[in-house]
Amino acid sequence: MRPCLLILFSLLLLTSDIKPQSQNWNITSLKEYIDIRLEAIDKAVTKAEAATEKRFEGVNEFRNTLADQQRTFMPRAEAESQYNSLSERISAIETKMEKIEGSKSGGSTVYAYLTAIISTIIAIVSFGIMIYRTVICRSK
Repeated sequence: MRPCLLILFSLLLLTSDIKPQSQNWNITSLKEYIDIRLEAIDKAVTKAEAATEKRFEGVNEFRNTLADQQRTFMPRAEAESQYNSLSERISAIETKMEKIEGSKSGGSTVYAYLTAIISTIIAIVSFGIMIYRTVICRSK
């Protein structure tokens, strides 16, 4: 039993900030010294455990935040599905718009042709009337 006490005592002396006043040790003073050191070690361990617990609380809070994000964010497959659906709808709308614009431009072309034909007919009729008047006016 004594060698264990001597080893423990020497370890405590080496790691201790508090050195005993005298080198005269008896069992009661050694026991008191060891009790004081063990109490200090217990306090240090308690503080370290509290600090570790606080650190783990922060880590757990971060994990909970990540879990919330994972639950609330849209999964990639669903987002891609919606994106593809919207792309198809936009393509269909673009095709319809091109057809509408094509038919409008076709209508505009027909309108332009009709205007040109009517203008040509009016010009020919006006020219004919002008010639008829000159011929009739000369013959009179």
